[in-house]
Amino acid sequence: MNNQVNETLNEMLGILKEGRMTEGQEKYFADNVVTQEGGNPPLTGKQAAIERLNQFRESIGVAGFISYDT
Repeated sequence: MNNQVNETLNEMLGILKEGRMTEGQEKYFADNVVTQEGGNPPLTGKQAAIERLNQFRESIGVAGFISYDT
């Protein structure tokens, strides 16, 4: 069990390091995930979370993810 958790965690971190955050959300978020940012109201649903991330990127002019390091 512990090896499976480590493998999944490493896969998730690899996805982040490669800047594939949307792909990570699609793969690991439950369909009924609830996300909340700051004082904003909670948002329910995987697709809504993905759309929020994409809107955030557009609002700050991020064309792509540059890097992430652990």
